[in-house]
Amino acid sequence: MLFKNIIRQKEKVRIILMVILLAICCILTYYFHVILKQEVVFTHFFYIPIILAGIWWKRKGLIVAGFLGAFLILEDYFLHSHFISNGDYARVAMFIIIGIIAVLLGENIAKGEEKLRESKEFIENIAQGIRDRISLLSKDLKVLWTNNAMLDKTGYNSENVLGKYCYQVTHGKDSPCQPPNHICPTSEVLKTGKSVTVVHNHFDESGNKSFLEISSFPIRNESGEIIRFIHLSRDITYIKQIEEELRTHRDYLKELVDARTREILNYQKKLQKLVAELSLTAQRERKKIAAELHNQIGQTLYASKMKLSALRESLTTPDTIKQIEEVLNLTNIMIKDARLLMFNIGTPLLYEVGFKAAFEWLVEQFQKQFDIKFIYEFNRNIENIKEEIVVMLYQTVRELLTNANKHSKAKNVKIKVTDDDKDLVIQVEDDGIGFEYSKNNHDFRDGGFGLFNIQEQLNSYGGSFDVVSGIGKGTLIKILLPFQLAEKERMGENHCCPN
Repeated sequence: MLFKNIIRQKEKVRIILMVILLAICCILTYYFHVILKQEVVFTHFFYIPIILAGIWWKRKGLIVAGFLGAFLILEDYFLHSHFISNGDYARVAMFIIIGIIAVLLGENIAKGEEKLRESKEFIENIAQGIRDRISLLSKDLKVLWTNNAMLDKTGYNSENVLGKYCYQVTHGKDSPCQPPNHICPTSEVLKTGKSVTVVHNHFDESGNKSFLEISSFPIRNESGEIIRFIHLSRDITYIKQIEEELRTHRDYLKELVDARTREILNYQKKLQKLVAELSLTAQRERKKIAAELHNQIGQTLYASKMKLSALRESLTTPDTIKQIEEVLNLTNIMIKDARLLMFNIGTPLLYEVGFKAAFEWLVEQFQKQFDIKFIYEFNRNIENIKEEIVVMLYQTVRELLTNANKHSKAKNVKIKVTDDDKDLVIQVEDDGIGFEYSKNNHDFRDGGFGLFNIQEQLNSYGGSFDVVSGIGKGTLIKILLPFQLAEKERMGENHCCPN
């Protein structure tokens, strides 16, 4: 309605202006022909209403050109000389030609204005259809235009908003927003020259909190100077609520995961402790069984051998002596097997001669039984290591050597016992077929529970079990055990004297 009223007012002004111009043309013609009695009339002024009429009213504007032409001819005929000169006909023709040109120009201008109007309407429809609140601000922060979403939210109509400062409309304040609570994005744009987005906290009359994401974008002229701003605000209260709920759920899930992780770690510690206790119990039982084999079966076999030897010395019959010797050979084999069985069960050498000698004997036994070349390097004395750890290390090396023989198809195995500043280091390296290994893959080829048991025992003592391998690249297994946890306690260390 407002737009139509503006058009009507504009049309009235045009008509009044045209009447005035036509009256001037008529007065000038009468003045020159009748009062001054001159043949020549200065008709250049006539082109002004002719051109304006063609531009304003298009083809209807030719009426003005026809009127002025007819007036010129009729005035010349009736009031001047009753004679129409060729010059007057030429002027009338020029009026018509200029009128036609003005009409064409007016139609082109009208088409351009129509396209511009359609473009403005299109942009206006887009802006009005956006649910976000959009405003166009002047450089001094006054509202030049706003979309319906802004009007609906503020409760104002356009007449009450246009010309006001943006902070008066959005915040009901008489001064711009100030940090730290409310940063004015438009002021920041003036400082930085770039678009700025901030978040404001608002409270309604009931005290309900809402969040607005406010962005300000600069509009520049041809010289790059900022002349206006596009002010866009979006209600993100729902997004903030979702974020808060997600944060709450995340914290709750984190607590659950942490609690579950603690349970798993406690269970793992209990499992490691159980594995260590089972290993120690098994070792004690093996030692006990080995001792019983040595004390009972071993001594009995040795006594039988001694008596058979004495019996052979007292016999003279060749056939009987031969039979006794066969029995002696079988007895020697039984004694040898019993000793090997006792060693495998109870590792008596560990208690009799220590880790190094037992280790060397173990390597020699593997080298005799299998087609593998063993190279070992012993650079660390571990006699002061706790007994249960020595047993565990010995079993670990034996398990690794067994795996190298059974699974890797190695031809050469290198064993190295050394240390760094803090740890006892045992390395077993072979040139076998290797396998794909990652820290998440613990099947260790076909080693199965044996290596898992070793790893759990090492973990229970604060040690580590690292594997480096690859298809066709052999395998390197490295065992690290902290001296601080592995060595025997020394007298007087870490103990307080009794009172």
